[in-house]
Amino acid sequence: MSLGRVRTMSSFMTELVTGLRAPLRVLGGAGVVEARRRYARLVARQLLLVTLIISVATPGILRGVRAVEENPSPPESVAARPRDQARHGSRRLRIEVRHGDSHVAFTRGHADEDPGRTSARRPGASAEGEEGWSTDAQLAGTAWIAAHAPSLLFMWMALLALYAAWTVAELFIYALHREHIDQVTDALAHAAGLPARARSGPPRAPRMRLDLLWALRRLWRQLLGLVVLGSAAPFLFAARAIPAVGPTLYTLVLGGWGAYWLLVTTAGKSEGAWTVAASRSPWFRRAWATLTTRVPGFRWWLPRTYGRLWKRVTRKLDRAAEIAEARPWAFLGLSLVRVAGNLPIASVLVRPLLPVAATALAAGAVATAAGSGGALDDETSPGL
Repeated sequence: MSLGRVRTMSSFMTELVTGLRAPLRVLGGAGVVEARRRYARLVARQLLLVTLIISVATPGILRGVRAVEENPSPPESVAARPRDQARHGSRRLRIEVRHGDSHVAFTRGHADEDPGRTSARRPGASAEGEEGWSTDAQLAGTAWIAAHAPSLLFMWMALLALYAAWTVAELFIYALHREHIDQVTDALAHAAGLPARARSGPPRAPRMRLDLLWALRRLWRQLLGLVVLGSAAPFLFAARAIPAVGPTLYTLVLGGWGAYWLLVTTAGKSEGAWTVAASRSPWFRRAWATLTTRVPGFRWWLPRTYGRLWKRVTRKLDRAAEIAEARPWAFLGLSLVRVAGNLPIASVLVRPLLPVAATALAAGAVATAAGSGGALDDETSPGL
């Protein structure tokens, strides 16, 4: 490996680590002591409220999971079932395992049998199966599964239900504390010497309230994000249509396209992503413009019309894309933090820090582009 490649890889890793550490560096400055205290108080209050909500809701959630686990599906027509199934309903769990001439059946909850009763029939079979398999070990393992499957299923369903409830409770508390979170984010940005996000309306004391208009705007942005993600549908269908490698190529293209927009939307949390005009288009629109102006077979109205529609769908994110393309590895690190922030508790910790960290990385992108004569032309701010 050449020295140049080693330096390039080291630079990439340095940028990645910079993005991963960006939220922590926001809190680590010497001038953010007061802002850090406000952040800690806000996080503690949100976690306390979420914990209280989950504590009250947990008994009802567990009762609901138990009811679903005991009655997993509506009963079938009695006329369509044998008499014993009609009598015992969905409470009977029966597992049958066949291996060669061996047969074992496990039945739980049958009215005429003891719970967990095991019946095995192995006519003429020895302890070892025909192919050298340990049939006794297989039967013992299957018996353990039959005995513990209901409790394991209940545990898994309960964990999923509690996770979903915690996520919904965090979103609700976040909506109530949105103005407090914005205030803490602005305080952290000012303490770090970074520009704060532009807010609509004059400054006022934060309140705990549910802003329905803000919730609708957030929902609308999520829908627009789905439209942007789906704007590459022709390329996805084309990749899927390739023989032999189509499904794999489709997965790779979709994953790469989604990862790119994850970086762009993370960069879109910075202050300059919405207040400064972009100096160039994203890479995919530049490539498509080159294709429809220079390559024969693409220089006609349909590909050019698609390019115009693509521009209309994605142009609002041009500046965010420009920032992300200037420091892709740094924003990849911050995007990983953002994804990890979707976990319970982590979202409360990470959410106020992401805009400040993204603004700091964007300021570093501006400074890097200015030093190298790049396209980014903006006011410089201290970067990470």
